[in-house]
Amino acid sequence: MGEAGRQMLALLDEMRRFHSQLALLLGTCEELMGERGWENAATDSAAWAYGSTSSDRPRGWMPSEIFRFYVNEKLAGVLAFTSVVLQDAEGDFTRPLQEPLMCGGWFTYDAIPKISSSIQWHSRWHCYHEDRRDDASWQEMMTSAMKAEDVKKYQYGFKRVRTFAVPLAQIVDAASLQTGVVNPLIDDIAKTPLQS
Repeated sequence: MGEAGRQMLALLDEMRRFHSQLALLLGTCEELMGERGWENAATDSAAWAYGSTSSDRPRGWMPSEIFRFYVNEKLAGVLAFTSVVLQDAEGDFTRPLQEPLMCGGWFTYDAIPKISSSIQWHSRWHCYHEDRRDDASWQEMMTSAMKAEDVKKYQYGFKRVRTFAVPLAQIVDAASLQTGVVNPLIDDIAKTPLQS
């Protein structure tokens, strides 16, 4: 085997290790959220969606984002999430990613929908904010402030969404995940009035 072949195999091995680390991160998120009364809102353990097996969509051969959605029985109508946004596979973010992001956020609904492909893309909602900041500052959108035709066209069932993001490289262990993502997420839900 030549050097180029060895480098290709090393790259593939590194991708597998990276995906294993992402799986560990999701599991740690779920554990930390569980300690605070939040449980997986999905009926399965799917970690990503919208992949492709087609030669026409090679960018979809790797995940754009990985995610978990959470519910808390004491907070009816609140759907929280944590996600890692890896790439803009569809090319529709408000501005390009400079690096992978670790995101957190939450939606308010009259009734929380089943977690399916019509909802899973919401885990990258942070990347659609017009004035997106990736510095842990909270950003909010209300469907009441959106164009009515967009709400109808995209079938947004939520009333409000609040998100934040930090560079994924800042999340290096369970402690930084707790202080940089989980605590800010749960604290924001607790201090923000749920009715608007």
